[in-house]
Amino acid sequence: MKTIETVSVFALTVEDGMAVLRIITGYDPTYPFSKPEADHVALDMQPAPPKFRFGVPAGASLRFFGDSEAERLFQEAIRRLDAMGGTAVEVDFAAFEETQRILYEGPWISERALSLDKVLAQHGDAIHPVTKKILENSGQYSSLDTFRAIHRIAELKCATRPIWDDIEVLLVPTTPTIYRKSEILADPIALNARLGIYTNFVNLMGLCGIAVPNGFRADGLPSGVTFLAPGMAEAKAAAIAAEFHRRVGIGLGMNLNPYPAYGTPTEIPAGHREIAVVGAHLSGMPLNHELTERGGVFRGQTRTTGDYRLYALTGTTPAKPGLIRDPSAKGPGIEVEIWSLPLAGFADFVERIPQPLGIGKLALENGRQVSGFLCETVALDGAIDITAHAGWKNYLASKAA
Repeated sequence: MKTIETVSVFALTVEDGMAVLRIITGYDPTYPFSKPEADHVALDMQPAPPKFRFGVPAGASLRFFGDSEAERLFQEAIRRLDAMGGTAVEVDFAAFEETQRILYEGPWISERALSLDKVLAQHGDAIHPVTKKILENSGQYSSLDTFRAIHRIAELKCATRPIWDDIEVLLVPTTPTIYRKSEILADPIALNARLGIYTNFVNLMGLCGIAVPNGFRADGLPSGVTFLAPGMAEAKAAAIAAEFHRRVGIGLGMNLNPYPAYGTPTEIPAGHREIAVVGAHLSGMPLNHELTERGGVFRGQTRTTGDYRLYALTGTTPAKPGLIRDPSAKGPGIEVEIWSLPLAGFADFVERIPQPLGIGKLALENGRQVSGFLCETVALDGAIDITAHAGWKNYLASKAA
């Protein structure tokens, strides 16, 4: 759809995506829909601001359709942004939601049909039945419908302008939930429209968006969030999205350290005890909430000494690794996160750890020792040695690649 089309960039990191954008961005005088101002957009990466305000959909407009895991992870995203120096601001989402409905329930579908009329006429039998049905219904809209929709979107864009004066970015779930293929096949139009409630308005309103990972659900499926900003404000959204992604740590590769180095004992909050986590309790992982709900404070990332092995255990839900110390090992060291917990929270957390995992003393590469997760060797029968990946997140990223 030429009036609202855009090019999506898929990249490993926000920085990579912005590097691609700097190459492809610019005014094309031979293309009628190209914008001269594209030559003057600032796209250089900047650090995230130490203090910023971010919007979240207010009230009932923040919907997950009964998916408690998606809701939990989104709340973790809000807490992560708060730890970055962000302040959450509830945003009236009604104008955005009305706009997203116009994309597939209004005359813009006629523009899509316009570019595909010849294909539909010549190869209609080869087009997916759902796509064909949508395109064939495009003729129901009149020129009056089109202008009415154009005017309404202008009104909705006008209504949302004050929002952008109050926030740097708008945080939304990339999708409100996840469906199985069989569910989509049973009701493709309705469920696909539902998946787009937080993104279908972006092009119509001339906004920019950057989607990044936001951890894994308890069932092992991924979750993401999207940072939205006005058009031509990509650099502002990218700065916050990149720092957020670094703190989640998923997909960044084993040579990138997304977290500050582990600090010194004098920095431990009063009344807290430290613990090293290595798997499902890492930032962005499905059990990280068990730390944050008990008042956990992130302290930094480091590695064990090289005489540890890491295994992917079998039969655990969610998936978990097992860490053991092996004097014969000559590995890279295993990435761990150090958290601190209030005394009561620490005791409750340790008490609930299931076999074959337990807490012992871990030797760190900086010469320190800290309490952390270890695994009984009896659980290693059938487990996969993943020591070469140097960490649980790196192993998961290799499986997803």
